[in-house]
Amino acid sequence: MTDSADTSQKTRRLWALAQVAASVAVLAALFAFVDVGAVVDRFADADAGWMALGLAAGLLQLGVLGLRWWALNRKLHLAAPLGVGDHVMLTGLTHAASQVLPSSIGGDAVRVLVLKRCGVALAEGMMSVLLDRVAGLLGLLGLVLFGLLLGGVPKGAEDAALAAGVAAGLAVLGVLLAPWIAARPAVGRLATRLGLERTLQAGAALMRDPAGALDLLALSVLPHALNVAMAWCAAQALGLAIGWEPLMLAVPLALLVMTLPVSVAGWGVREAVLVFVLGRSGVAAHDALAVSVTWGALLLALGLLVAPPSFMWLARRR
Repeated sequence: MTDSADTSQKTRRLWALAQVAASVAVLAALFAFVDVGAVVDRFADADAGWMALGLAAGLLQLGVLGLRWWALNRKLHLAAPLGVGDHVMLTGLTHAASQVLPSSIGGDAVRVLVLKRCGVALAEGMMSVLLDRVAGLLGLLGLVLFGLLLGGVPKGAEDAALAAGVAAGLAVLGVLLAPWIAARPAVGRLATRLGLERTLQAGAALMRDPAGALDLLALSVLPHALNVAMAWCAAQALGLAIGWEPLMLAVPLALLVMTLPVSVAGWGVREAVLVFVLGRSGVAAHDALAVSVTWGALLLALGLLVAPPSFMWLARRR
C-alpha cells in the first residue's frame, strides 16, 4: 500500500469516526435537554399496529422510488441492462446500506458500484444516480410547497417555512436555467466525451416538454409523502395527536438536512430538526424527540427487512 493510499484510508476512517461522534453528541445533547423519563414512557406504550402500518408505508415508498428511478432512466436512456424489478431491488439495497453509512451519499456510492457491476459504465451510472437524486430533491421541495399551500404555515414555524420557501425558489430557478445550461457547447462536448450525448438530448427534450415529466414529478413527490406517513404513524403509535401540517414541513426539512454527510444514517440531525420545527408548532420537545427516534427505528427496521432479498438479488447478478 502506498503512502497516499494509506493516508486516504486513515482520512476516511477519521471522517467516519467523526460522523459517528457527531450523531452520538447531538443525540446526547437532545436527551440531556428533554425529559428522558417522558420519552421512555412514550416508547413503553407504543402501539405495534401503527408501527406495522408505518413499516408498510416504508415498503411502498421503496417500491415507488425504484419505479421512479427506472422511469427516469428509460426517459434518459440510462442503465439499459436493468429492468424495473432490478431498480426496485437496488433501491432496497441502497436503503439498507444507508442505515449504516454516512447520510444518503453512502447509499448512492453503493448504487454506482452495483450499477458498474451490472454492466453500466461508470459515467453513466454516476449520471443516473445524480439525476435520480435531483428528481428526489425537486419532489421533496414540491411536497413542502404543496403542504404550505394546503395547510398554510404552522403557527410558530414561520422561519422554517421561510427556509423551505427559499430552497424551493432556488430549485425552481435551477429548473428554469437547466435548458440554457444543457445547450452550452462545453456541456455538449463533455457529454460526447463521456458517452452521454443521448442522455443530454433526451434531457433537453424533456425540459422542453414539462407535461411529459408530470409522471416523474408525481413519482418524486409520493415517496416523500410516504415518509411523512411513516412519521405520522410513529406519532400515532406513541399516542400523540400531531397533525399533518407540521409534519409536512418538519419531515421534508429533516430529509433535506439528512443528505449532508455529517452523521450516520441521519441520526442526530433528523432529531434536531424535528425537535426544532415541531417544537415551534407547539409539540413538547420530548414528544418530538420520541417521534423522530421512532421514525428512525422504522427506517432501520425497513433496512433490515429488505437487506436479505436485496443481497440475494445482488448475488444472482454475478
